[in-house]
Amino acid sequence: YGCLYSDWKKSHATKVTDSQMVNYKASANIHAKHDKTVLSKISNSKEQPVSTIAKKDDAIVNKPQPPPLLSNVCCQDMEPSVSTTTNNGTNTAFTQLSELDNSRMHQRAVSSAFIPPPPPDGPISLKVGILTVSDRAASGEYTTGDLSGPKLEESILALTEKINENNTRDNDKNDLNSPSPVSCNIVLKGIVPDETKKIQHHILTWSGKGNGEGENTRADVEGEEESETITPPCDLIFTTGGTGFSPRDVTPEATVAILDRECRGLMSFCSAECSALQPLAALSRGCAGVCGQTIVVNLPGNPSAIGQIVDILFPLLIHAVKDLQAN
Repeated sequence: YGCLYSDWKKSHATKVTDSQMVNYKASANIHAKHDKTVLSKISNSKEQPVSTIAKKDDAIVNKPQPPPLLSNVCCQDMEPSVSTTTNNGTNTAFTQLSELDNSRMHQRAVSSAFIPPPPPDGPISLKVGILTVSDRAASGEYTTGDLSGPKLEESILALTEKINENNTRDNDKNDLNSPSPVSCNIVLKGIVPDETKKIQHHILTWSGKGNGEGENTRADVEGEEESETITPPCDLIFTTGGTGFSPRDVTPEATVAILDRECRGLMSFCSAECSALQPLAALSRGCAGVCGQTIVVNLPGNPSAIGQIVDILFPLLIHAVKDLQAN
């Protein structure tokens, strides 16, 4: 339900009222019907569940069954509540929701449709770089400073913590096959203007492909005094900004030109999901792909949009990084 069980319980686990029970029983004809066998939890036993199938000659054979399916078919939020009393004062089972209420319910259903996959099996450690692409941020014109980069860092670390909390709560401690925690470290941050060469230089350097030869240092990236060596390269590089339609928005073009492999489906999926909440999300031209052993993703510069995208994108990227690391 998009929150910790303890939080949900505080908000919703209240004693049912008599009137609620009347309405509940009266609506039995539209209650969800569940196949308890299909929805049952997979046993920790190595033995697979079997079913008996009678052949034409009446011989009984055992056939392994596929793992149970996951269900997300019930418990849509039906708010706002509607009156169940008619003009003559009698209670009714249902009243028709208004078109506005139906629209709101549909909006909630669409916005909550995405169910993030669990993290992959085995421990995974992520080294992340965050690159803000903005002429004004690079020149220090914002009185508040850069907001998109810090928002992105905050969203990634908060989601990582949530993933690990959910994993700890939902998996049996004795289950050796349960996913292990995800560790995430923001190892590099930078701000550059909307200039193709500077964007590419940072991405190539952070991915370990910069300078052509020799080791990469922070001095190569940030123009500061030489400090520790950037080795190994980042697993993930997020850029934020420069994905719109302004003539200065060149981040996608700068990124695609240096990718070894582009992943168009990833950003198309995120755009479709986010557009259910904000139609203007479809106007982001961000791309994603692989540069060396690093996954590069373009995000918009709007801080309010970053949190929505990260919630969808980051759980998927963990699996992509795992595949790269396994190689």
